[in-house]
Amino acid sequence: MLKPVALWVLIFYCVNFTAQNNFIFTNDSYSGINATVSSPTQNYFNPNPWDVNIISADLFLDNDYAYISKQSFLGLRNASIQTANPKKGITGATQANIFDFYNKENANLVTSMDILGPSFSITTNIKEEKYLFGIFTRLRTQASALDFDNYLRFSNDNIEPPSSYEMRPFKTQVMSWNEVGLNAATRVFPYSSKQWIAGLNFKYEIGLDAANIISHQNIKLTATEPEVDDNPDKKNIYASDYNITTSYITNYNSETRQYEYKQNGSGVGIDIGIAMFDKDSREDEFNYKMSFNILDLGFINFKQGFNHRFVNSNTVWLQNNPNFEKSRFQRTGRFSKNSEPGSLW
Repeated sequence: MLKPVALWVLIFYCVNFTAQNNFIFTNDSYSGINATVSSPTQNYFNPNPWDVNIISADLFLDNDYAYISKQSFLGLRNASIQTANPKKGITGATQANIFDFYNKENANLVTSMDILGPSFSITTNIKEEKYLFGIFTRLRTQASALDFDNYLRFSNDNIEPPSSYEMRPFKTQVMSWNEVGLNAATRVFPYSSKQWIAGLNFKYEIGLDAANIISHQNIKLTATEPEVDDNPDKKNIYASDYNITTSYITNYNSETRQYEYKQNGSGVGIDIGIAMFDKDSREDEFNYKMSFNILDLGFINFKQGFNHRFVNSNTVWLQNNPNFEKSRFQRTGRFSKNSEPGSLW
């Protein structure tokens, strides 16, 4: 049975704003079509009669698992990065350019990439009322892993892992898709003492890649001493009592190591916005402005995906397993014994 994937499943909220967020730009009067994807009403305030975007990109990454100490993104190009080693006194708390870890019980990751392709907008008057129309194209990727049981904290701190550990259930998701959107905005409530603007984005969604991994119960991890010839600092790790389902579809061909672009799903989405501002008609600046936006309401229906279910039938050797080191993962159209063809979610 084919089921749609809600866009908002991969949209997560942020409770704090930092200098890396471009909220100042998206609220600028001249931001034009670039700000339409964040607020459908914002382009209405552009004083220019038309606006064109060739290409622009935005990358966001937030996690509380790992970091590089005392380093900026631009400085990474020429930096010499070391991995933390607490036994040797190499930590991010005391040195720069150290790839270190927070080592909390739970780890969280939220990342997104947004590339705004060729887009344009134009202002016109219809019956003496200003209207704004625009068309935009986007490539979007979003991924998340929330409250992930951080079993790796033991190896990160060079601490001997417990002989038996119950890894709590988790869920991870990733999706990439294209959008072709139509934007429209105009004034509403013309007799109000304040100016009200309503905006709408209607988007055609083109699904490219998606994956959903869910662990439904605790996974039992067992650690034993390695063989004599193996690394004494790395114990053998085995997994059992697992119940994991995976659903995925991708355009990446692991055999040719190339991305083969094709449409794997389709859907629709809408963004709705309304803004209210107080402005003297003889002034360029307004006294204040407030806006409310609801973004990414809609779905993408992925077809011909792969669904797998892994239920404990035998113990899996995870760490120090020589078979993993010699294996090469290939894309295949075949299913495992417990796999079922179908769509995602």
